[in-house]
Amino acid sequence: TYPDHVQVTWNASADAGIYRLHRCSVISDKCTPITYQTGTSAKDTDGKNNTVYNYRVMACRQWDSCSILSEADEGHRGFVVTAGESGAWYDPSHDGEGFFLQVLSDTQAVVYWFTYDTNGNQLWMTGVGDIKGAKIKFPELVSPHGGKFGPDFDPSEVSQPVWGSLDFEFSDCNSAVVRYDGPKGFRDGELNVVRTTSIWGLGCGGEYSPNVSTGTGFLNAGFSGSWFDIDHAGEGFVIEILNETTADVMWFTYDTQGNPVWIAALGYIVGTTIFIDDFQITSGGVFGPDFNSEDVVREHWGQAAFNFTSCGNDGVAGVMQY
Repeated sequence: TYPDHVQVTWNASADAGIYRLHRCSVISDKCTPITYQTGTSAKDTDGKNNTVYNYRVMACRQWDSCSILSEADEGHRGFVVTAGESGAWYDPSHDGEGFFLQVLSDTQAVVYWFTYDTNGNQLWMTGVGDIKGAKIKFPELVSPHGGKFGPDFDPSEVSQPVWGSLDFEFSDCNSAVVRYDGPKGFRDGELNVVRTTSIWGLGCGGEYSPNVSTGTGFLNAGFSGSWFDIDHAGEGFVIEILNETTADVMWFTYDTQGNPVWIAALGYIVGTTIFIDDFQITSGGVFGPDFNSEDVVREHWGQAAFNFTSCGNDGVAGVMQY
């Protein structure tokens, strides 16, 4: 799948002199021949944009002597989700809540949704989704609760019930529609989201420009991602390296009663440390169509520092102090 065409390939048949490629509806399975080829590949440049089709091939000895249609293979032309869509997203009419999206591979992504319940208390959900073209489908979002903040945290107390489902559908690099289906009391709905952050050096199409230090400090874009203390499974951090001196950080955790809490800040980078002077906590937002940004109250929570000693590929990456 590419922005302007679908590249279709197939295996050769020993007796075939020509191949007939068909574009088929995934709904009706109606197939239309679109080209004849003597080789084993073809481009389809005429399908509707952002519409998924099944492609099937006939192997022919002559024009009128062909095999049955092959098994179907999906494809579409149009916008394709890449690592470049990783970042923070929000609906401008819902300032005070939003999403962190992390594209893990060509086929998989993780989302964190920081929002509120229907009573104005903080709520966060997370899930793993499947990428197909311009869409990411998260069939199950979980809504963790039960952990206790600080040294009394016990991973065995964390419960992760399924909250509902969520889909992202992108129209371009900077805008998407988010559709969700939640439990009773939350209903379903959609949000028109735009990008608020990008990972340093990562372009929309997934192209990467190497990060170069000017000498101020150096945590490169590779430190962007999800982090946690192995003794605190069930809570953790999202870190986005935005440039050489700035990081976006959110702490997904709990209060002392086991209720979900998220704490956010922009940090400044010196060397291999992210310093945060103003971690903020919010309250007052109401989930769904009744959300009003003016109801959101932001308060100073505290300070923190993340000191990295490695990338963490072989173990502990560093220390976070607050």
